[in-house]
Amino acid sequence: MSRWSNVHVDGRSVAVETLVQELWHRRPVLLAIARSPVPALKICDVPPDPFQGEVELERVSLFVDYAPAMGKFLAVLNGAADDADKAEFTEQQRSEFMNAWAAWAQRNKHALLDPGAPLFRKKLVTAQGVEDFTDSKTGYAIVEADSHEDAARLFSDHPHIALMPGNSIEVLECPSIPA
Repeated sequence: MSRWSNVHVDGRSVAVETLVQELWHRRPVLLAIARSPVPALKICDVPPDPFQGEVELERVSLFVDYAPAMGKFLAVLNGAADDADKAEFTEQQRSEFMNAWAAWAQRNKHALLDPGAPLFRKKLVTAQGVEDFTDSKTGYAIVEADSHEDAARLFSDHPHIALMPGNSIEVLECPSIPA
């Protein structure tokens, strides 16, 4: 496929580079390569039957080398501010922080699965029952990255760290559950 700059996919002309990006996370993918002056691909859930007249197929074997799936990571934001510190934040400081958070999210949108939200009204569930609790966890985000180190680097310039001395961000790997 690399010798073609464009191919026809399900009735539309697509750059090969774009096709690879679109198919990157689809696994497994079956592609039927049709014989024509312009190479055509058909994305299939099952192999097409060349005798049904839908597609005249060449006999080809197509092996797509996929990069390993990216990992998913949960970031938990821990706040060091006590109630007195929180009361000192002005509306302007809050607004500046939210703008900085939005700018961080925009810079890292390629990796954000969930940009996150604040954490409030916490309940602890145990064998003895359910009770309210408080802790330093103030927010979360979910990202995907090639490695745990790459995921942690995404948060190195997160505005939460600079908001208050002692603030931190935990980055936890969320591996897929084996089938």
